[in-house]
Amino acid sequence: MAIIAAQVCRASAPLAVSINWRGSPRRPPTLQIICLLLLRAKSDHIYKKIELVGSSPNGIEDAVKNALARAKKTVRNMRWFEVAETRGYLEEGNIAYWQVTLKVGFTLEG
Repeated sequence: MAIIAAQVCRASAPLAVSINWRGSPRRPPTLQIICLLLLRAKSDHIYKKIELVGSSPNGIEDAVKNALARAKKTVRNMRWFEVAETRGYLEEGNIAYWQVTLKVGFTLEG
């Protein structure tokens, strides 16, 4: 189990968050996003989370971009995303396309 030491620094610029994982100089992106949201969130903001599945024959990153591009047409104020699952579809033993399940967070209006 990783031991997390969090250090929050306020400078004249945006917040900086430093988290050290034992044995690893980097932190998982999901934890980074969550920490930044918690630290930057205003007390009057309410966030909603939806789940999307994007796909692409060209790879995982394109699958993510496709899902977010489509959601952008109808969902406003998207702030972050988290990759929940990654799958591939096979045809005759070859990768036909990638599917990525995303959790997307956005702020509610009003």
